[in-house]
Amino acid sequence: MTIRGKITALGVALVLLTTGAIVGITRFQEKRIGQRVSAIIKGQARQEAGKVARNVHLMCEVMRAEVQETVSHNIRVAEDLLQRQGGIKFAEEQVDWQAVNQFNQQTTHLSLPKMQVGNDWLSQNLKADSPTPLVDEIKSLVGGTATVFQRMNEAGDMLRVATNVLQADGSRAIGTFIPQSQPDGITNEVIAAVLAGETYFGRAFVVNTWYMTAYEPIWDQTGQKVVGMLYVGEMQENIPSLRLGIRTMSVGQTGYVQVLGGSGDHLGQLQISPDPALRGNSLWDLQDSSNQRLVMRDIIAKAKQLHTRDEQAIPVAFDHFTLQQEGDAQPRRRIAAISYYEPWDWVVVAVFNEDDLDTAHASVAKGLIDIVRSVVAVAVAVMLLAVIAGLILACNIIEPLKQTAAMIKGLKKGRFDQRLNLDRHDEIGEIAGAMDSFADDLQQEIQTTFEKLAQGDFTFQAKGMLAAPLAKANLALNDLIQEAQGIADQVAQGAAEMSDEATPAEAQPKAADSAELSGDQTPATTGKIFEIIKVIEEIAFQTNLLTLSAASESTRSSESCASLAEVAEEVRTLAARSARTAKDTAELIEGTSGVGSPSTDQMATALRKIVAGIGQATELASEIAVTSKAPATSQAETLLSQAQRLKGLLANFKVCQQDNLAAWTEFQAGALSSGATKKDKTGKK
Repeated sequence: MTIRGKITALGVALVLLTTGAIVGITRFQEKRIGQRVSAIIKGQARQEAGKVARNVHLMCEVMRAEVQETVSHNIRVAEDLLQRQGGIKFAEEQVDWQAVNQFNQQTTHLSLPKMQVGNDWLSQNLKADSPTPLVDEIKSLVGGTATVFQRMNEAGDMLRVATNVLQADGSRAIGTFIPQSQPDGITNEVIAAVLAGETYFGRAFVVNTWYMTAYEPIWDQTGQKVVGMLYVGEMQENIPSLRLGIRTMSVGQTGYVQVLGGSGDHLGQLQISPDPALRGNSLWDLQDSSNQRLVMRDIIAKAKQLHTRDEQAIPVAFDHFTLQQEGDAQPRRRIAAISYYEPWDWVVVAVFNEDDLDTAHASVAKGLIDIVRSVVAVAVAVMLLAVIAGLILACNIIEPLKQTAAMIKGLKKGRFDQRLNLDRHDEIGEIAGAMDSFADDLQQEIQTTFEKLAQGDFTFQAKGMLAAPLAKANLALNDLIQEAQGIADQVAQGAAEMSDEATPAEAQPKAADSAELSGDQTPATTGKIFEIIKVIEEIAFQTNLLTLSAASESTRSSESCASLAEVAEEVRTLAARSARTAKDTAELIEGTSGVGSPSTDQMATALRKIVAGIGQATELASEIAVTSKAPATSQAETLLSQAQRLKGLLANFKVCQQDNLAAWTEFQAGALSSGATKKDKTGKK
């Protein structure tokens, strides 16, 4: 894969991985998030229902306080009016009464003194359209209801003798009484308060319904005994604003508020409902649709356990049930928030329908899906941007790399004039600068160096990377040339001496055949030896040049090895020439002094060793030529090794030359001795 493809693939892979991780986590968390959101929404629904229940409780308290203030004002007006009209008096005349208990409707027959206001008897007026002293005047002044009670007995039962409270048939409710004890045996709190000489304020059951009331004791003339009580009140049901406010309240989208009676005859009965027609219906036996649980009994029981001590912290209870009401297609799950307004014995139930949350749940689910879709859409857009950015970045990197690769290939082929010239301030710019600097060094050092070498200047002082290898090669070259020159000088000296000695010998006409043959062959032999020396010098020169090339090869490319192959071929050719010349010379030397001559044998042996060594040099030169065509990785090291081996062969040539020189010296001495002997023999003759 190309760098462009790798960079692009990397960018796309990162985007895909990030997107996949986000989508995967979102999908994994979707259910949990939905559950958490549902729990939060459900909790908020409970809070809303509880808030409505508390609000109703506060509304009742505010209304109670307001009505109580009205009733307190009315009782003061009634008391003042009673005193102005002469107060309560009793006539000696008795009247009969059929007293009816307002709770259990039991009738009691009794006679009581006539009760008067001033000098006016209150009479036993049942007709609402006939005026009754005091109570009708109170109503005309402050509104509401008013009643005068007369004590029936020592127990404290109180009989209505004058009232504007009407019964169900429209008649005045005189003749009914409030017993000191209620049907459940509990002392009536109104009677207890009045008999104790206190004014009672609060909610009370009057004849057939509940009123916000005030009861004040009526004392006898001595002020020591309670003989009756004065009542004023406002019917609790006559608070239309409160009832309307509660009926129209909603909880959530379809929830509602109901008010139930908490005890007595009104236990479980609807006091306030969204549908006024349902007022008075009993929900005491209402069952849960899912498990037939008596829901309202449990709700009322929970409510009766709630006691409000501070209106700032109204306690609320909750209940969950399933109920199918009229108009519902199927049973609906409901949450009920419950509060208890104890002064009125009201159980407030704020009902929240859980299916109102379906819309919120659907909205949350849709939101999660939209999030996933948005993430995918953004990921696609980012992926496209990543591809474009990757391509741009890849081009920004690849083009300089291509230029660098082309420059390296050019350097490999010997084109040292190419430069990148990139004006960048990043790592690629640093690499380009280094490559340009490297090319400058190559052009200045290697090309100049080889041009000097090609011109035969081996004293050139190189710089840079070739300084050490070239200096080392020059030292080795000088050593070899000196050795070859020494060998040549010694051989030349010996040959000259043989030539000088051979000339007198040739002048003797009567010399022995062997001496004459030797004298005739000496110049030829000497010439052959000089030829060998010259070839050896050339081999030394080419060998040192080969060593230098191998040493510098470590800094050049494999394509430069053609010159090494040429040098090796030259060494091989010179070695072949030397071998042929040495062989011919050896044969001449053997023919010069005859068979069995130790000196000539020694010289011939030395020359044969040179021939063998030159043969090895020939083989080594062939190896160098082959190696120069091998891969560049190990080429320089191998060539350098082979050149060093060739240098070693030249050292062996020196040993052979020394042996040859020794043999030559011995041969020269023998020749001189033989010439002297022959001369002596000639003189004697």
